Amino acid sequence: MTKLWRRLAARILDTSGVTAIEYGLIAGGIAVAIIVLVVTVGGDLKTVFTTISGQVATIPK
Repeated sequence: MTKLWRRLAARILDTSGVTAIEYGLIAGGIAVAIIVLVVTVGGDLKTVFTTISGQVATIPK
């Protein structure tokens, strides 16, 4: 019975998988932030690039 308790305690105290979960949460948070940024600024960026493209097209060759 003592071996069972030792193995159970060892499993509870094992934190090897916690780091992977934390990295996953951080990556998910960064992905959400990028999506929010692209959605809010995307229209403005399209306007900027359209304006630049129009200006470049009018440059004499």
